[in-house]
Parts: sequence; structure tokens; C-alpha cells
Amino acid sequence: MDALHYLTAVFAVFVPLAAALYLTVTVMWTLVQRAVLRRRYPLPVAAAAR
Repeated sequence: MDALHYLTAVFAVFVPLAAALYLTVTVMWTLVQRAVLRRRYPLPVAAAAR
């Protein structure tokens, strides 16, 4: 039962790290995906002029 306190501390350290890693990977994936799609399917000239 004493180890439960240490387990809580381990979770308190790793959960925010995992959340930060998740957000970083998600943002990077989205930026790369948008760049690839913009190159492959550029905006029409008439829509870009508006």
C-alpha cells in the first residue's frame, strides 16, 4: 500500500509528458498533411484572388 504513493507520483510526471508529446505529434502531422495537400491540390486562382 505504501507503493501507491510512488505510483501516483509516477503518473503525475508521465501523463503531462504524454499529453505534450501527443499534441506535438498531432500538430506536426496536421501541418505536414496540409502542406502535402496544398501542393497536390492547389487553390484555384479565382478563389485565391478574393
